[in-house]
Amino acid sequence: MSSYEKRHAEWIEAKARRVEDEERHTYLLNVPENLAQLEAAYQAAKIYEDRLGAYEKALGIYRTKKDEVDRRREEEQGYRKGKEALTILRKLVKQHLIPSLNKVASHYITEMTGGQRNLIEVDEEFDIQVDGQPISTLSGSGKAVANLSLRLGLGQVLTNNQFSVFLGDEIDASMDVDRADNTAKTLESLAERVSQILLVTHKYPQADYYFELEELCA
Repeated sequence: MSSYEKRHAEWIEAKARRVEDEERHTYLLNVPENLAQLEAAYQAAKIYEDRLGAYEKALGIYRTKKDEVDRRREEEQGYRKGKEALTILRKLVKQHLIPSLNKVASHYITEMTGGQRNLIEVDEEFDIQVDGQPISTLSGSGKAVANLSLRLGLGQVLTNNQFSVFLGDEIDASMDVDRADNTAKTLESLAERVSQILLVTHKYPQADYYFELEELCA
C-alpha cells in the first residue's frame, strides 16, 4: 500500500507535467529545422551587411564625385559667362577702340617721325600696319616709334586721363638724333594730358628734372 501510494503520487505529478512535457517534446523535435532556418537567416544577414557596407562606401564616393562635378559645373558657368563677356568686349573694342586708336596713334607717329611716317592701322585681328606695311618689316627705330605711338594712343583712348602717368624705358635707344628729338618733343606736348612722364634713357631729352645714376664699381 505504501509503495502504491508513492507511485500514485508520482503519477499525479507526471500527469500534471504532461502538457508541458509534450510541448517541450514538440519543440525539441523541430529544433533541427529551426537551426537550418536560423543559419539561412544568419547567412542572409551577413550578405546584407556586406552589400550594405559596399553600398555605403560607393555612396560616399558618389557624393564626393557629385560635389566635384557640381562645383566644376558652376566654374564652367563662370567661364562661359566670362567668354561671353570677352566676346562682347571684343566686338565693342573693334567698333569703338580701334578707330580711335588708329587716329590717335597715327597723329603721334607723324609727330615723332617728322612726317616720315603718317598712318598706323590696327585691324580687327589686331595686326598692325604702318603706312601699308606690316610692323614686323620696319627697322628697329621704325618698330620702336610705331609701338610707342600705339602705347601713347592706348593711354589716351583707354584711360581717358584717369591714370595720368607714362613710363618709358630706353624708348629712344634705337632712334637717331632727329627722331629721338621729335619723340622727346611729342612727349613734352603731352604735359597737358599726362601729369607725370618718367623716362629711363642714356640720352638727355628736354625734361623738367634729371636724375643721373653713376655707374657703380665693384
